[in-house]
Amino acid sequence: MNMKKTAGFILCLALSFSLAAANAPAAGALPEPAPSVTAVPSDVTLTLDGKPVQLDAYQIGGSNYFKLRDLAYILSDTEKRFSVTWDEETRTAGMETGGTYSPVGGEATLSTGYRPPREALPTAGAILLDGYDTDFLGYTIEGTNYFKLRDIMSAANVGVSWNEAERIIALDTSEDYMPDSVPLLPGTTPLDTEAIAAKAASVVTIYTYNEMGEEVSQGSGFFIRENGWIASCYHVFADPSASVVAVTDDGKKYAVHSVLGYDVSRDLILVKANGITGATPLALGSAESLRRGQPVVVISSPYNMKNSISSGIVSGFRTDVKLRSEGLTDIQITVPVSRGSSGGPLFDMYGSVRAIIYAKHLFAENANFAIPIGDLYSFMEHLSPTSFEAMREAVEAAAPKEAQEEPSSLSQSAAASYIR
Repeated sequence: MNMKKTAGFILCLALSFSLAAANAPAAGALPEPAPSVTAVPSDVTLTLDGKPVQLDAYQIGGSNYFKLRDLAYILSDTEKRFSVTWDEETRTAGMETGGTYSPVGGEATLSTGYRPPREALPTAGAILLDGYDTDFLGYTIEGTNYFKLRDIMSAANVGVSWNEAERIIALDTSEDYMPDSVPLLPGTTPLDTEAIAAKAASVVTIYTYNEMGEEVSQGSGFFIRENGWIASCYHVFADPSASVVAVTDDGKKYAVHSVLGYDVSRDLILVKANGITGATPLALGSAESLRRGQPVVVISSPYNMKNSISSGIVSGFRTDVKLRSEGLTDIQITVPVSRGSSGGPLFDMYGSVRAIIYAKHLFAENANFAIPIGDLYSFMEHLSPTSFEAMREAVEAAAPKEAQEEPSSLSQSAAASYIR
C-alpha cells in the first residue's frame, strides 16, 4: 500500500516501544467459591462434522457443560485437537491447543438410565489455556469438572451452530469459532474523569515477541466483546513476531492467536484473546458529532506505563495527515500520547469510545491523532478470521514494490520514530 508523504509535516506512529516486560504466564488466583447451583442433564444432540456424538452433559443457566477430556477425545483426530493436563497440587487443568491428547480411560462414556438433577459447585479459573490465564467458568458435579461448551470450542477455534427446532448443537472443525455480532452501546449519562478512568478494566496492553522471546513491540487495545475481541491499530501487530500477549488491568496475561479482521489502509485490526469469556466491552459511540473544544479522555499504555489516564480536547479534523489512505479523516487532539499509546480508546464524557489513538506529531507539542470509530464499523462488516502469519504474508504480497522500498509505508513510518 502506498502511503503519501506530507511535506513539512513529520509524524510518528504512537506505536510500540520495546521495554522489559515479563512474559512468563502465570495462573490467576481462584475467586471465592460461589453458592452451588442445580445442573440438569442435557437433552441436546451433539454432532461433530455432521456425525452424532454421545457425551454426558448438563445444562446450567441455559448453557451446556461437558467434560474437558471428552471434548479433547472427540477432537483428537482433527486439526482442532488439544491436549489436557492436570496439576493436582494447584487443582488446575491445562489446555494446549494443537497438542496430542493422551486418553486416560473412560472418555466419551455415556451414562445409562435415569439421571436426576445434580448439585454443581463453581470451579472458576480452573483452566490455563496455552499456559495463560482464562476466565472459563466450570462446575464440579459429583467429583467431575464440566465446562461450558462454547468456552472450550472458542479456545479450540471450532465452529458452533444451534438448531433450536431439533435441539442440535453442531460442531464443525472446518469452520472458525465466531460469536454473535458486536453490540454497539453508546453512553447516555455524563461522567466525570474518575468514572471514565474506571473503564481501564476494559483496556489491555499488547506485547509482541519474536522467536527468541524478545519484545518486538508494545501498544494498547480495548475489549468490544465479552469473549475477548480486542480492537487496536494494525501497525501494533505489523512487525514479525512469534507470539502476542494481552495484559489486562489486573495484570493477567492472555495469549492472542487469532486475527478476526484487519484493514491496513485504515490502520485497524480486531484480534481475539484466548480464554476470556467475561470481559466488559466498552460502549462504542460515533465520531460524527464530535466538535472542536470538546473534552475527551484517553486510556493507554505510553512507554509501558499501563493504562495511564490522560485528558484534553478535540483540536480539529484533518485529511492532510496522510499516514492512512487518502481521503480518510483523522481527529486531532491535545491529549498527550506517546509510543505504546496506539490502539488506546478515546472517550467522550459519556464514556463512549469515539476514536482510537494511532499517531503523534514529532515537533508540534500535543498535536496527536486518532482514528474515528466509524472506520472500525466499516471493516467489521466483512471480517475474515486468519492467523498473524497469513496476515503478514497477504500484506506483503499486496504491497507495491515501491511501498516496500521507501520509508512511507505504515510499518516503516513507525520505524522512523525510533530514531527521533
